[in-house]
This record gives sequence, structure tokens and C-alpha cells, in this order.
Amino acid sequence: TSSTPHPDTCEAEQPDLAAVKDQLERLEAKLDSRSEVDTTEVHRINFANIKVEFENITLRREVSVLRKVQEVVEVGTTTCHRCSLMEEDNEKLHRDIERLKLELGHFEKYFFDEVEDLKFNYKQAVKTSLLYEGQLKSISHKYHIKVDVLTHNDVERL
Repeated sequence: TSSTPHPDTCEAEQPDLAAVKDQLERLEAKLDSRSEVDTTEVHRINFANIKVEFENITLRREVSVLRKVQEVVEVGTTTCHRCSLMEEDNEKLHRDIERLKLELGHFEKYFFDEVEDLKFNYKQAVKTSLLYEGQLKSISHKYHIKVDVLTHNDVERL
């Protein structure tokens, strides 16, 4: 038999495995030359071979578990970094909210009611203006009178 390493064995395990295989080959050659078989030596080598294979399987499982743990740690580290960035953003937003509350605290409720009333009145004035403009165009067209209506740009220049 040849002493090629199994594809899944680690390099560190290969010398021990190769040594066990060499011993096994020597013992097989001894068995062929002897009439009486020394079975205890063969059993000892078989046991050592089984033990090395068991350790190999155990080590491969441990490596697999460690790789999975490493992946979890990497994901956890990334998540932790994202959490810290989100916490920083959250703290900044809280500071901004507190600053705005402080600034708005100088105004009383009636001020905001007045602003809302002004917004409503402005919308109503725009609607009325558009209605008047439409009526003016209609009358000017009916009586063939040229009327210049101010555009948005004209109003802005005033």
C-alpha cells in the first residue's frame, strides 16, 4: 500500500498517520514471513490507527465549529458597529429636538394659531384671485378688450 495522505487530513496529522501505515506494512511483511502471528502488535497498531482517525475526525469537527463561531463573531462585530452608529445618530437627533423645543418654547400657542390663520387666509386669497382672473379674462374676451394679467414673475418683482 502507498502512504498517500487522505485528502481531509491535516498536514500536522500526516506524519503520524504515515508512521502508522509504515508500521502496518512492516508488520504485514513480518506476518507473511512468520509462521506464528504476533496478534498483539497488529491489534496495537490497528488501535493506534483507529485512534488517529478518530482524532482527525474530531479535529475537523472542531475546526468547522470554530469557523462558524468566527462567522458569528464577524457578523456580531459588524452589527455592533452599526448599532453604535445608530446610537450616535439617535443622540444627535435628541439634541436637535431639545434645541428646537427650547427655541420654540419662546413662542406661545396664539403665535402658532396666527400662523395657521395666515396660511388659511393666503390660500383663500389665491383661490379668489384665480377666480377673479378667470372672470376678467372671460369678460375681456367677450368685449374684445385687451387685459394684461400679471404673471408670477411680475408679482415677484413688486
